[in-house]
Amino acid sequence: MVLLSVLCSFLVALVCILVYHFLLKRNIKESSAAEESRVDCIVDSMPALYYLEEMIMDNGGNMVDLKIHKMNKRCFDYYKSDVDPIGKYSSEVFPGGQVTFLSAANSARQLGGSVNFQYYDTEAHVYYDGVAKMRPNTNLVDFFLIDSTDLHRTQEAVGRLRRQMEVSLTVSHITPVTMYVDTELVTCVLLDDDNTDIHKTNSITLKGDEMFEKFSPESRNELQRLLDDLRDGRIKRVKYDMECEEDHGEGMMKEWYEICMVVGERHHDGSAKTLVGSMQLVTTRKNMERMLVEAKNKADELNNLKSAFLANMSHEIRTPLNAIVGFSQLLIGADSPEEQQEYSHIIQSNSNQLLQLVDDILDLSKIEAGTMEFNDKDFDLNTVMRETGESLRLRLDPAKPVTMRCELGLPSCTLHLDPNRLVQVLTNLVTNAIKYTESGSITMGYAQKGKQLDFYVKDTGVGIDPQHINDIFDRFVKLNAFVKGNGLGLSICKSIVSRFGGKIWAESEPGKGSTFHFTIPYDADASGKSVDKPKDVQPTHAMPSLAARNTPEADKPTILVAEDNESNYKLVRAILTREYKLVHAWNGKEAVDVFDTCKPDIVIMDINMPVMNGYEAATLIKKKSPATPILALTAYATSADEEKILASGMDAYMSKPVCMPQLRMRLKDLLNK
Repeated sequence: MVLLSVLCSFLVALVCILVYHFLLKRNIKESSAAEESRVDCIVDSMPALYYLEEMIMDNGGNMVDLKIHKMNKRCFDYYKSDVDPIGKYSSEVFPGGQVTFLSAANSARQLGGSVNFQYYDTEAHVYYDGVAKMRPNTNLVDFFLIDSTDLHRTQEAVGRLRRQMEVSLTVSHITPVTMYVDTELVTCVLLDDDNTDIHKTNSITLKGDEMFEKFSPESRNELQRLLDDLRDGRIKRVKYDMECEEDHGEGMMKEWYEICMVVGERHHDGSAKTLVGSMQLVTTRKNMERMLVEAKNKADELNNLKSAFLANMSHEIRTPLNAIVGFSQLLIGADSPEEQQEYSHIIQSNSNQLLQLVDDILDLSKIEAGTMEFNDKDFDLNTVMRETGESLRLRLDPAKPVTMRCELGLPSCTLHLDPNRLVQVLTNLVTNAIKYTESGSITMGYAQKGKQLDFYVKDTGVGIDPQHINDIFDRFVKLNAFVKGNGLGLSICKSIVSRFGGKIWAESEPGKGSTFHFTIPYDADASGKSVDKPKDVQPTHAMPSLAARNTPEADKPTILVAEDNESNYKLVRAILTREYKLVHAWNGKEAVDVFDTCKPDIVIMDINMPVMNGYEAATLIKKKSPATPILALTAYATSADEEKILASGMDAYMSKPVCMPQLRMRLKDLLNK
């Protein structure tokens, strides 16, 4: 009975224990399910993708795939498929990310914890930052992925911007600099065009003395003073240019650097902790600044010279005009032929001076505009030299004991260039020699020296001070303000000789005279023209007569003069009436109409006329009588005008104002031909 009672008690206790255990286990299970449900809710609400995957191993223990056990709601939305991915292999569901996820899971298994990884979805073009966590004592891996596309793109943009800034700094030769006030250390960022790593920055740290050791002690001291003022707050910014010498493999060269600094960080008490700024190579800029300063100084100098030139022009124009106007009035009331001849000579001399002034001003404007004409052609140099010498000989002052010679260096010589420009150079040089030579001789000539001709004009005049001899070929330069002239002739000569391909220079000794040289390239093999034996121009002081010897009326050649200006016709009539019979036409049409009636031996043709101009009239006259010579006498005075006139069929050309001896000589030459 006792045993039965004990057995019953034991059974009752066992039943109670079993009931309690059952109830407790059910409560725990319900609690775990509730907790798991709560965690699932949290995971579903996270802004991240969540996967619970099982590692699938082969017989060798190597992981070959992942099997999906669980996904949060965001994953289902991302998956976008009617087929439930739970229980499927990752290689089937996400083949593009298989390699990345296997690698992350394998790393988490080996470490026994969690690893970070990055994944780029090539189809959706989305970047993810992920975490793979191994569950202890299982083959399960939790994957969490957060969309970091905006962050990645921002980093890429920052990287590109940083690289662009580095390239800009490199191209601009700018080196960022940080100076630490307490330690006096200087850190420089080294920029390299070949560096393609946007995250890589090379820098060096030096002592300040080492950083600026290539600069002069004076520059370093001045920079240090400025930095001290910046550090102590006396100034807010430093900008200082420093010069040094550097060896770039071609010897030492001067370089300029611009140092710019401001206060960077400060200590708690407000004192400067760092100075930040840049060091930029500015040699090119400094050279440009220097050239601009030089150009400005040159411009100021030219402006002053031009102002002096204009004042001089006013004087030079009014002086001959005063003589022309005054002696023209006196000529009307002159009592004797001697007075008339003297006044006429004075008027002619001042007219020539005024004409030369106008020609020089026109040539200067053409040189500055780059439009000076050159009519290159073959011509006999010796003939041009002799004719020029004869013409210039007439400019000698009879009151001065000065002789003139022309020396020809070759028996014959043919050149191909503009003979008028060559004569212009010779005329300017000889005219200057005449101005500054009171007695002695003037020699004009040339000599062959290798592959060039050396022309020279030598005088026994006052000479030139050596300190000014290099300035005389500049524009507006006139060494003696009391001698007639405008200071343009030698500058024009220099431009013409340069166009010829030669050089011009002067040799002089004060009190003993000067010699002006200029060269012209010359190929002796190209010159085969034979000319007369050279002869020197003999000195003479005879002035041309105002009136030529009278010729019987019946023997006078007839000249048809087409001229619309009455004063100009009267001048031609006054010059030629003693030797020729003149017929006047007021325009080109009238000249053509009277040509058959008067049957002239020669025609003098103006160009700019009403009704019909000289070109049209000359063409019609040449059709009637090709053998009748036509001399163009016009105010058009450029080489281009001469070329156009001769191309129209006219035989010769002279510019106004007319020179009486040259007009008579030209008419005789045309009639003889």
